[in-house]
Amino acid sequence: MMEGWLLKRGKQDHRRYCSLKGWNLSWKTSNDTSGEVLGVLDLRGSKCVPHAKVPLTFTIEGGIPLNSSKMGKDYTLTADSEETFKQWKEACEKACELKDKDKVQQKGYLLKEGGKGFLSGKGQDKRWFELKGHIVTYSEHEGGKLSGQLDLRGARVKCSSESLSFTLDGPILNVQKKGKSYELAALTFEEMRDWTEKLKKACESQEI
Repeated sequence: MMEGWLLKRGKQDHRRYCSLKGWNLSWKTSNDTSGEVLGVLDLRGSKCVPHAKVPLTFTIEGGIPLNSSKMGKDYTLTADSEETFKQWKEACEKACELKDKDKVQQKGYLLKEGGKGFLSGKGQDKRWFELKGHIVTYSEHEGGKLSGQLDLRGARVKCSSESLSFTLDGPILNVQKKGKSYELAALTFEEMRDWTEKLKKACESQEI
C-alpha cells in the first residue's frame, strides 16, 4: 500500500491525496479518511512511464477508470521529491504487472436489491456480476460500463435457507472506507450455491 500527495496533471493541475491498494490507484482532495474518493484507476495491464521532459513525473498509460468506459486513458502525476517519485514509480510498476488476479472465478446475472428497477415489485435490478480475487464488479450487462466495485476482504455472506437471496455484509464500495450491506438474489439454487461458496472464500482473502 502507498499513500501520499501527488500533483495530478491535466488542463488544470490539481494536488491530490493518492492511495495505491493492490492494483487500484485512487485520489481525493484531502487525507481525511472520511473524504470523498474522486476517482479510481485500475492499473492492471497498463504501463508506468517516466516523463521525458518533466522531472519527478510519470504517466500511467492505459489505466482503466472505474465507473467509466473500458477504454484506458493516460494519467500524468508529479511527486514532491526524487525519493517519493522513485517510491511511487516502483509501486505503480508493480501494480501494472498484477495479472494473476485477472481470472474470473464467477460471473453471471444476479438481482440487486435497492435499485430503481421494478423486478418482482421489490426494487430489484438485474445486474451482471464478476468475481476476481477479492473484488466483485457489477454493471448493467456483460461488457458494459462498470456501476460499482466491491472489496470483499473482511465482509460476510449471509444466506437465506428459504429463498434464492443472500446478503453481502460490509464490503467496501469503490475503495471508500465505510462498508454497507447488499441484498442479492440468484436466478437458480445452483447459481446461489456457486456464488455464495466463492464469495465466502473471497471474504477470507488476505491479498493486498
